[in-house]
Amino acid sequence: MGKQAFDQRAALANAFNTKGAAVVAPPKKEVQKEAPKPNPNGKGHGKRKNAEPEPPPKTKKDLEEEQRRHVEELELQRKMFYKAEETRKAQERKQADAAVTYVEDKNTRKPKAVSDISDYWKVELGLLPFIPSDNIWSVEDMPEELDPAARLEYLQMFNQQLEKLLRMKFNVFWSQVIFDPTIGKCIDAYLRFCYRSHDTLSSPEDIRSQGDDTIAQQERQVSKEVSRRVLQLLLRLSRPQESPSDLISQDKFAQVIHEHCIFDVPKIIDVCTIYGDTNRNAVTRIVHSVF
Repeated sequence: MGKQAFDQRAALANAFNTKGAAVVAPPKKEVQKEAPKPNPNGKGHGKRKNAEPEPPPKTKKDLEEEQRRHVEELELQRKMFYKAEETRKAQERKQADAAVTYVEDKNTRKPKAVSDISDYWKVELGLLPFIPSDNIWSVEDMPEELDPAARLEYLQMFNQQLEKLLRMKFNVFWSQVIFDPTIGKCIDAYLRFCYRSHDTLSSPEDIRSQGDDTIAQQERQVSKEVSRRVLQLLLRLSRPQESPSDLISQDKFAQVIHEHCIFDVPKIIDVCTIYGDTNRNAVTRIVHSVF
């Protein structure tokens, strides 16, 4: 009903009303209009002027650069982990038979703990035993079937293998000794068959007679190096500790010496006979350490 029609009806009612107050039209209620909801499509509000543009798609070069940075970060984390473990291990100073070293697993490429005394550290040295014909300056004439060049080749190879063994880290060295039976056999064969000082040619005439022989000169030099390295090997085998952080327990040391027959009475006698005259101090250290 419109306002004008309502006013007319009110006036007519007042005309017929003879008593009381005049009827007043009730006030008109104001209808509150709801605020318009924002249009998600943006219609009627215009386009946003400051909208951020979408980043361009990454090129192959960008992806390769990201991959390279990721690989470098992983490599840095790997190095930091192994460095931290190495520092911690040096500070703890555990015995090798109780310590572990973290290495990278070949399959998962994740760090794994390996006991410091384990066949994991063993390598194939290819040691061959020393035999009597490998000696030089024999009192007896050299057998006709013996090839001096082949003997020299063996002595050079044996010398290199001893050098490699002596350069091993402490735990790797003892792992090699424990899990490589050829080392004990080579030591035993050398001490058994190596000529003693009274077995070799020592006269100046005998040495001068071989002076012009190139192979003989090389044999003498290599033979001296082999003898020196065997003595160094025996010295290292007689010491359960080389530094504050490189050591094995006395129980483990005694077990290895006994089970692998590294030192026994016949070997000690051979050591004294071969090296006693020229290396008395070293021989004394070996005997005192073992017994």
